[in-house]
Amino acid sequence: MSATQDRKLAQAAAALAAGEHAVAERLLRKVLRREPRHPGALSWLGIALASSGRQAESLECFRRAVAVDPQAPGMHLNLGNALIKAGAVDQAVASFNQALALQPDYPEALNSLGQAHAQLGRREQAVEWLRQALTLRPDYAEAHNNLGEVLLRLDRVAEAVASFRSAIALKPGDADFQCDLGIALSLQQRWEEAILQYQRALALDPAFADAHYNLGLARLYRQEFESGWRGYERRLECAESRGSARKDAASVALYERLPRWLGPADTATREVAIWAEQGIGDQLLFSTLLPELAGTGVPFVYEVDRRLLGAYERAFPAQRFVPQEEPPREVLQRASRVLLAGSLPRYFRTSVESFGRQPAKLLSALPGGPTTTGHSSRRWGRGSRWPCPGAVRGKCARRRTRAPRSNNWRRCSDSRGPGSWTCSTGTRRRSAGWRKTRAARACCASTT
Repeated sequence: MSATQDRKLAQAAAALAAGEHAVAERLLRKVLRREPRHPGALSWLGIALASSGRQAESLECFRRAVAVDPQAPGMHLNLGNALIKAGAVDQAVASFNQALALQPDYPEALNSLGQAHAQLGRREQAVEWLRQALTLRPDYAEAHNNLGEVLLRLDRVAEAVASFRSAIALKPGDADFQCDLGIALSLQQRWEEAILQYQRALALDPAFADAHYNLGLARLYRQEFESGWRGYERRLECAESRGSARKDAASVALYERLPRWLGPADTATREVAIWAEQGIGDQLLFSTLLPELAGTGVPFVYEVDRRLLGAYERAFPAQRFVPQEEPPREVLQRASRVLLAGSLPRYFRTSVESFGRQPAKLLSALPGGPTTTGHSSRRWGRGSRWPCPGAVRGKCARRRTRAPRSNNWRRCSDSRGPGSWTCSTGTRRRSAGWRKTRAARACCASTT
């Protein structure tokens, strides 16, 4: 390789380290025009493309790099991480195993293999691989944190807390780590400590929607309703919660473009369209606020699951209901204001006393038939009954893909050739529904 090519590779490496992915891509393509089979340039280009969200192109680069240099363990690791992002987890496991066959003492590959097994539901195996990674590299902050996440899935919360604390001790400036510890503490109902962790995460990353959301849940548990509901409103900024709000992501994007209802004080509203959110159980829960919504005198059209349309029309004959569809019906899009049903509590459940207004009954299957309240009543604070807002299974309690955040790639000394860049965290994803759901359930726990 010429001195010019070496210089371009060094410049590309510096650009990758600085997060200047477009610059790195341009330099690496120049190298590859002269040396199309340069494995390091192919692998680094794959990383630059992956960091820019161009996953298909990235995967192809990693495949080419492995074909050129199949004896380099770092190439197999990079390919495995790209396969994870493509959803081909079983193929990724094969790549990680190949990397370990070439280099058994490879903590990055063990970490990624553990993450892959976790995604496949093999959690005990995941713990084993992650512990092996930490035996080889005790200062591996990401592996400590990944181990904590798997332990949470196994309901080994105290062990998870210890793992998260180890990760933070090694890397205190990572907002994800701080927030993950907050989730574990929330599951232990250690609300003050959890709130402190979320605040630390936000000090590091003020735009961290997952931390805002989980902080909101914790504050709601403490009956700090104004700030709690404000945090809960960040749920659509979290990947898992956003994905569960509606069946069609395009409907969520459409909703975000429409003018929002600001509550009963919004006097400019001619008609408000209440859009259905999440599953049928959550729709029933939110609709317990219908009597109070009707009491405001604001005209509204309310979207409900088609299976419940007749029941709502019988219960509220003076109100207008439409069946849930994707995309939402035109009448829901043309209203002067819109609001997701899950945001109604922000305006009608603003104090402990307000929870006492829950209706004793709501719907009947048929005239004269059995009556249902449409929700499962749980203890909320002292004396009031209402499922905590966190019980609405919008998924997002915490971290991982900052919208989404790209993988942290680091230069490893394990591979052959001019050096390999590999993902130091395996398959870090910022938002994970199981985390939020479990934290939400803890938020619903009785305080009495």
